[in-house]
Amino acid sequence: DPNKVTALVDWVTENQGEISDAIEVTELSENHYGVVTKTDLDKDCVVMKIHESTSINQTTREADESEDLTDVERTMINLIEEKNNEDSFFSPFTDLLPTLERFADHYLRFTDEQWVECKKHFPNLMTLFQVENDKLVDFQLKHGDSYRKEDLEWAFLLHKTRSWNEYGFIPYGEFFNHSIFGNVALTKEGEFYVFKTMGPVKAGDELLYSYGVKDFVTCLVKYNFADSTSNMLVFKYNWNKKTENWKDENKDWLMERAKQYRSEEHTSELQ
Repeated sequence: DPNKVTALVDWVTENQGEISDAIEVTELSENHYGVVTKTDLDKDCVVMKIHESTSINQTTREADESEDLTDVERTMINLIEEKNNEDSFFSPFTDLLPTLERFADHYLRFTDEQWVECKKHFPNLMTLFQVENDKLVDFQLKHGDSYRKEDLEWAFLLHKTRSWNEYGFIPYGEFFNHSIFGNVALTKEGEFYVFKTMGPVKAGDELLYSYGVKDFVTCLVKYNFADSTSNMLVFKYNWNKKTENWKDENKDWLMERAKQYRSEEHTSELQ
């Protein structure tokens, strides 16, 4: 909703933040969005500066010392509290977060039939999926007396797919997609989360953040996608297109990409 995006930008600006006029959220494909540049950008250009008071993390709400919560659990619980509070300060942010229905393709929302089918073809992968599913079930059991099961599942999925580690949830940050050859970096500078370009970026290019060089399985388990820049298909249960030895098959292509983009850093990581 463009109006909600505008409301989010205004809210961020009103609370000491800055979002450059040179970037915008664009629908790249159906229900898939990204941050795209409207003009050419130089290296070290600040495209976004977000005040920490507008992020949702473990410190958002005053901690109850009687609660036995990890920082990650507290972040997820704070997210639920703010989402369910009609008068929340964070409403311009939480109103734009994906609903539970948007996670229909996530493996943690597999039907029983999909679990059975997946176990036939990918028993090892399913073992890893099961570990994450057990974490979700434990979270729901621990907090099920205080929160709806659906809300706990929603917060858990958002944390897996939208959080910025110890920084929690950063407004507008959820629109940045991943590439191992990312062109934007995040740093914490005082009270601000600062997003800067890592090199020149042409108008019309997507701004991408790198989670690091990760293999196919790690991307699937942690983020529920296969990195397209690693020449892999997005995971859509298309079993017959699975590639067992993707690293070997794509090594030359990846090395060329690393050399094309910047750098000894990526080249050494890929080796």
